[in-house]
Amino acid sequence: MHNSSMTLRSLFGSALLLLCTGLAAVWTAGLIWFQGPVLLRTLALVAFLSFSVTVLIAFFTRRRRRAMALFLAVFAAALGWFFSLTPSHDRDWRPEVARLPVGVIEGDRLSLRNVRNFNWISETEADPERWEDREYDLSRLESVDLFLSYWGRPEMAHTILSFGFGNGEFLAWSVEVRYRQGTGFDAMAGLFRTNEIILVAADERDVIRRRTEITREDVYLFRLGGGPPGSMRAFLTGYVEDANALAKAPAFYNSLTTNCTTVVLRLLRGIGIHLPLDWRLIANGFLPEFLYERGAVDRSLPFEQLRAASAISEKARLYRDDPEFSTKIRQSIPGMGGKS
Repeated sequence: MHNSSMTLRSLFGSALLLLCTGLAAVWTAGLIWFQGPVLLRTLALVAFLSFSVTVLIAFFTRRRRRAMALFLAVFAAALGWFFSLTPSHDRDWRPEVARLPVGVIEGDRLSLRNVRNFNWISETEADPERWEDREYDLSRLESVDLFLSYWGRPEMAHTILSFGFGNGEFLAWSVEVRYRQGTGFDAMAGLFRTNEIILVAADERDVIRRRTEITREDVYLFRLGGGPPGSMRAFLTGYVEDANALAKAPAFYNSLTTNCTTVVLRLLRGIGIHLPLDWRLIANGFLPEFLYERGAVDRSLPFEQLRAASAISEKARLYRDDPEFSTKIRQSIPGMGGKS
C-alpha cells in the first residue's frame, strides 16, 4: 500500500510538472510571436517549438533533469525579456487615442482637458475630430450609468461608465487599448504587453454612436445604484485620478488583468463597494445578470424584461442628431423614469 501511494504521488508530480512545462512553452511561444522581430519571429518560433518538443520527449528519458534545467533557463530568459518591456507615451498613435485626459478638481468644480467629441464617419475616421476642455459641477452629479456594447460573442462586451449631472450633461469614461497606427484589437496580443492602456473621457454621442452606427454593435444601458453615500463622486474622482496617473506614467493594457472591466472593479472596491469573485466578472457579457442579483441595477422587472428594455441601439440611431441624444436614449429604461 505504501509503495502504491508513493507511485501515485510520483505520477501526479510528473503530470503536474509536464503540464506546467507545456503551459510555459505555450506562453513563451506567444511572447516570441507577438513581441519578436517581424522578419525573424516565424524562424524563432519554429526553433523554440522544436526545442520544446525535444524537452518534452527528454522528459521520459534519463536526460530528464538536464532537459528541464535547460528549459527553465530559456523560460527565465523569456520572463526577463517580458518584464523588460516598458510602456511609452511616444508612439505613432491613432487619432482617437492621441491625447490623454487630465483633470483638476477644486471644490465642486471638475476641469477636464482633452474630452473627446468626435463625429465618426468610419471605424477609424472622424470629421471633425474635436478635443474639448470642459467643466463639470460635482454638486450636481446625480447618476452613474453602465453601457455594455456587444460586438460578437455574448460572453464578452465592452463596458463604458457615464456620469450624469443635473443640467443634462453626461461624461463618459471608456477604458481602451491605446492603438498605434495600423493596429487593431487582438485579445491574445493583449496578454503580451503589445499595447498601452488609455482612459478615454468622452461625450456620450461620440463613444455610443461609434458603436451603434459605425461598428453596429448591440448596446445596453443600465442605471447603477446601491452604493454608499458619496460613492458617485468618489467613483468619478477615481477615474480622474487614474487618468492623471496615466498621463504621468504610461501602463500596458492586459486582456485579463487590466482591461475595461477590471479597472472599473478596482475603482468600485476603492470606494468601498466590494463585489465577490464571480466568473461573470471575467465573462463580462453576463455582468448585467450579476449586478441584478446583487441589487446594483433596477429590479422592478424580471431580468430578461429589464435586459430587453435596456437595449438602446435602435434609439441611438433614431436620435443620432438630436440635441437631447443622451436624454432620448434613456427614455423608457427602468430606473431612469424616462428622464436623464
